[in-house]
Amino acid sequence: MGFDPDYLTASGEALSFSRPNWETKITAIKLLDDKDTSTQRRDLQYQIEQAKLQLQSLQAQIKDEVYEGVESIQTAFVALEKTKIMVDNSVRYTDALLIRLRQGKISTIELKNAVDMMVAANNAHDEASTYYNIALLNLDLVTNTLLEKYHLDINSIVKEP
Repeated sequence: MGFDPDYLTASGEALSFSRPNWETKITAIKLLDDKDTSTQRRDLQYQIEQAKLQLQSLQAQIKDEVYEGVESIQTAFVALEKTKIMVDNSVRYTDALLIRLRQGKISTIELKNAVDMMVAANNAHDEASTYYNIALLNLDLVTNTLLEKYHLDINSIVKEP
């Protein structure tokens, strides 16, 4: 084991120890351009801050979409309940007019108008029920529970070409 001056080079190899089967070298390297490293570090920190701001924006957007979904469900439910009351009232009114028609106290035109009102109330109730179900599905879609709730496998639905 000895000092060999042939292994001293400009790259910083300061010492070398030789054995017949192995060799050890120590290499010292000094970074020449610290400005480039600090610029890269600054750019990476900027990218991290931008990603944090984007994450906060997406979280706020998701929160707003969930609140809007819940609010639309509540609104659709109120409309559904009111149309149900409207259907019940129109059925009772039509039944009462039918009794009065049998007694001869009203004309068939009045009964026809009541039946038309009852049909319109039923149509409004069906429409409100549809909007309520759409609001429920939209909330499931926003909260990403639609596929799990209905036990759907996306891979069986969408097949890759």
